Amino acid sequence: MIIHSYRIWGKWFFVLMLMGQVLMNFVNFCVKIKLMKINQKTAKYLASLSNITLSEADLKGLTADLEQIVEYIGELGSLDTSGVEPTYQVTGLSNVWRNDEITPQLPHEKLLALAPEAKGNQVKVPKVL
Repeated sequence: MIIHSYRIWGKWFFVLMLMGQVLMNFVNFCVKIKLMKINQKTAKYLASLSNITLSEADLKGLTADLEQIVEYIGELGSLDTSGVEPTYQVTGLSNVWRNDEITPQLPHEKLLALAPEAKGNQVKVPKVL
């Protein structure tokens, strides 16, 4: 099943990454209400929410693959995980914090001298908006 799932995810990886949170919310919704059928109208709606334009052929392929993805996630949801500890971190890495240390800094005047334009005691920058 892993190889089969990789084929689905691999084929649409870029599109799915663009859809991001829209797709994840939709898949979670489908699994919660036991919706396992996805039609082209639903796939087209998801693509429009993600601002993605798809050809008819791509839309048919995406529809079939999304249906398989939702079905697979539904299968995962039916597994008994009562004795399994939640996994929050799998690499064993932890944050390494360093102590704050005061290090030598350039004097304020030298920093202002490096700026293309200064006004008073501030660096002048062009308007953004």
